[in-house]
Amino acid sequence: MKLRPFWVGGTLMVMLAIATSAFADETLSSPNGKVHVTFGIAKHWYQRGGAPFYKIDLDGHELIKESNLGIEFRDSGALKDLEIKGTSHRSEDSSYTMPVGKNHDIRNHFEEYTFSLEETSGVHRQVDLIFRIYDDGAAFRYSFPKQSAINQFVIKEELTTITLADSPTIYGLRVEFGSAYEANYRVGPISIYKNGETVALPMALEYPGGQYVGITEAELTDYAGMYLMNTGRKADTFETRLAPWPKEPDVKVRGTTPMVTPWRVFMIGDSPKVLLESNLVYNLSAPSVIADTSWIHPGKVQFPWWNGYVVPHPDAGITPGLNTWTLKHYIDFCAANKIEYHSIDGTNEAWYGGPTDPYNGSDILKSIPEIDLPGVLDYAKSKGVHTRLWIHQAALASNLDVALKTYASWGIEGIMVDFLNRDDQQAVAYYNEILRKTAANHLTLTFHGVFKPTGQNRTYPHLLNHEAVLGTEYNKWDVVGSTPEHEVQIAYVRMMAGPLDVHQGSFRPVAPKNYHFSWVAPQAMGTLARQLAAYVVYENHRPMLADYPEAYEDKRDAFQFVQEVPTTWDETRMVAGDMGKYITIARRAGAEWYIGTMTDRSPRSFELPLSFLGEGKYVAEIYSDNPDSEANPDSINIKRIDVTSTTLLPLEISPAGGNAVRIYQLP
Repeated sequence: MKLRPFWVGGTLMVMLAIATSAFADETLSSPNGKVHVTFGIAKHWYQRGGAPFYKIDLDGHELIKESNLGIEFRDSGALKDLEIKGTSHRSEDSSYTMPVGKNHDIRNHFEEYTFSLEETSGVHRQVDLIFRIYDDGAAFRYSFPKQSAINQFVIKEELTTITLADSPTIYGLRVEFGSAYEANYRVGPISIYKNGETVALPMALEYPGGQYVGITEAELTDYAGMYLMNTGRKADTFETRLAPWPKEPDVKVRGTTPMVTPWRVFMIGDSPKVLLESNLVYNLSAPSVIADTSWIHPGKVQFPWWNGYVVPHPDAGITPGLNTWTLKHYIDFCAANKIEYHSIDGTNEAWYGGPTDPYNGSDILKSIPEIDLPGVLDYAKSKGVHTRLWIHQAALASNLDVALKTYASWGIEGIMVDFLNRDDQQAVAYYNEILRKTAANHLTLTFHGVFKPTGQNRTYPHLLNHEAVLGTEYNKWDVVGSTPEHEVQIAYVRMMAGPLDVHQGSFRPVAPKNYHFSWVAPQAMGTLARQLAAYVVYENHRPMLADYPEAYEDKRDAFQFVQEVPTTWDETRMVAGDMGKYITIARRAGAEWYIGTMTDRSPRSFELPLSFLGEGKYVAEIYSDNPDSEANPDSINIKRIDVTSTTLLPLEISPAGGNAVRIYQLP
């Protein structure tokens, strides 16, 4: 093998001139030499020709065994008889900033290897396999150059497989195509997933040797969402399933060359913190296309839909609900408590009329008669409160360009788009169209009823939040609801893909055994300290205050933490935890640190090192469970103590409890 270095755009490139007939498996290494991807071309006796494969290990411990790579086209079949025509390698060590995110300064350090393959028979179709290896993971994608052999095409299926070594415990989300990714995780071996059951990403793997792998995808822009399926054809193997076009199950992707697929992402480490601290999804996504981000402001939003527009003591003759008086009441609360944003959404009826779902054709440029919308918007502006609008995706699609321009002209700060409930190629394209056009109109964006994030908030930093999770909205109607163990699992699994919105802010907590669902004024399981901790544990740049104003006013001391906690961060660390059982996250904004701990139904008692603090003396403002918090979830202890970087902070967490800490330095 001969190396030939050259420079392209300031990056050192190396071409590997190889004889394809003598090609041996290549081991590709991360910058620190610990993560390895092995790539090769299998030539087994039962195969007609060259079939590419990959393997992944960490420090020599095999995590992903030999797994297939490939694409099947509807009209011309699967790629086959492949041989390598050329290979290139480049290194990059750069950095960038995220104006809104879990970290402000991000390093992008990787080794990239590209293998150019061509069929030795037929029309000689070509494909490049691109691998990027990081110290905390690896990724690959397929790239089809412009070629006469493939011009317009239909992808029937992606043939990528993932064969697991060492029988890891899997945290997977069993959902159907065309869902909102709202379900509880199944936890166990691969055998708990049966043939025909699609499993959505992200997925987490916990290995018996102490290794962790997070599987997801990045830069999903004009392709179908990726799912996995255990078909039983090969032991311990997941096969890829792409979300099909509606009514055309054999069509997954239509396109023309040149074309690249999304990245298939593997976060890899010897601690579950890799799932939470990794920036891999962002590093694999396109840089921001928004040059001036000064109009993008993260912050908390009052979201009345969750509690049902409750007002315990309305004025005489007033019925609280989706009307002008109630909206102004909630806006008054925001103004008095420095809550930056208020959402105009709906009940069972949308603010523009008709059911919230499905959309029935109502005019989305007019409000229902009960709402004096111009008056409400002027009132909010006079109070210094910014307004946001909830809208059904089908309603927005009916008049997208005009609606966005109109909302911007009204002074609306941003929108929440709901009920997409699909991630086939058409839905993904619409999702990205909304991203582009809200950016053009300087409207920030939250998605609900949607597939998982895949790094778009790096490319479009006005995308502040994302659902794709079973959150506490289920406490309005579901007998099981959002359980303590589920709320810890989503922090490890769902959050590895990006920000998540869970309808935070319930200030009427109950013990899990006393939970019952309610459409109006629903409950949340666990202690009050846990509800505060969620504002730190979850990466959420437009977090809700989903409860009604009086619920917060009745617990003014605890509410102070919600008022103060930031919504974007300079640094994020996982400082304690046990996969799926409990978690402690520390996040820094400027000179202040915030720490959040949440547990399942088991109590926790441990000392937390504060070694991440800098030099000097600090004050820790602690919101903790009391000894009686299990029986009385409202019970909370608030105290302040002096700490330094050598302090071991004692934490006593009740079952379904939590702990929230604000740490600031003394002058």
